[in-house]
Amino acid sequence: MPFIRCPSCNARYKVGADAGGRSAKCRNCGQGFKIPALPQEAPPEEELRLTSLDALASGTPIELERPPQSAADGAGTGALAEAEPVTGATTYSAAPVGAVAGSGGRPYTAYFHSLGQSLAFPSRVGDLITFGIVWVILIVGEFVGHAGGCLGLVGSLIVAGWYMSFQLNVVVGAAGAEEDLPTLTLTEGWWDDIVSPFLKMLATYVAVHLPAVIFLASVGMLRTALGATGAGGGALALLQALDVPTLVVGGLLLLAGYALWPMLVLIVAVGSVLGFVRVDLIARTILKSFPAYLLTLLIVYLSVGSGFGIAILVGIAVQLQAGAFGGTTAMFTIMPLLKIVQLYFTIIAMRAIGSYYCHFKHKFAWSWG
Repeated sequence: MPFIRCPSCNARYKVGADAGGRSAKCRNCGQGFKIPALPQEAPPEEELRLTSLDALASGTPIELERPPQSAADGAGTGALAEAEPVTGATTYSAAPVGAVAGSGGRPYTAYFHSLGQSLAFPSRVGDLITFGIVWVILIVGEFVGHAGGCLGLVGSLIVAGWYMSFQLNVVVGAAGAEEDLPTLTLTEGWWDDIVSPFLKMLATYVAVHLPAVIFLASVGMLRTALGATGAGGGALALLQALDVPTLVVGGLLLLAGYALWPMLVLIVAVGSVLGFVRVDLIARTILKSFPAYLLTLLIVYLSVGSGFGIAILVGIAVQLQAGAFGGTTAMFTIMPLLKIVQLYFTIIAMRAIGSYYCHFKHKFAWSWG
């Protein structure tokens, strides 16, 4: 099959021989383009790097490929540019490695610039509105969850699933060099915008927590831990239910799991869950971009730690006020305020993961499939 590349970010696609003249939308950066008349020659088989599937506007499937050496330049004029045919691996004339607007071709400069833009996202009116809407939905989910019963459980799961899909969409947007937060409208339908991102993100959380869960099961403490958190006690109840040695070992295993989480999130964002088993490629990618990955990981740890700490603070406040007010004051005042901080750090972490891919994807060793 012939190959083309996106005129904006150089993402590579395999298309059918009859796709010439049709319109497509890049899965990597969102740029629309027209497919030109296509040559019949394809790159050597060993050069192919399949990551995921997309579809042409006409409905003909095309396969999204990772660009081997370039980063998205963020240029999107809205007009349909014409994609460039690719007849071999040596025909790429991509931008300099890690180049973005104003970075001078230096990926670390561009990465730090993206982090600065991410920290200041509330200064943009549209992002501030999106932030407020997400915060309100999370608060509603908290109150519904504390209502108890099947209705509370179902409502809490729906909000949690939607929030996971939002997180992954933030990663995808940052990976495509987008400065704004993703919109909350359904542009591609329920499955593509909510269900699919939720399932992908859920897979990463399962993989991260699996070592700690296996350990708790092996020492007979899994049911105790689930009972403490499932009863609405949250992080504080979990700390109170487990002994110190179990907490230390479980905590270290959880930290080890989250050490791979940025890479797992990127695998599901631009690739396939099957990439989880390619530990060799994951390790090579981390080693080749270790300083950037370490900084991204520290931001992730800050986000996860803030969430855990906030959950503990809320639990303490509820317990202190439970005697006189049933914890109502804490639920209506302290918890909503702390959720603002937690949501802010979560968005920063998701954008840091996406920006890491955006500016260092030329160092990635992905070649699954």
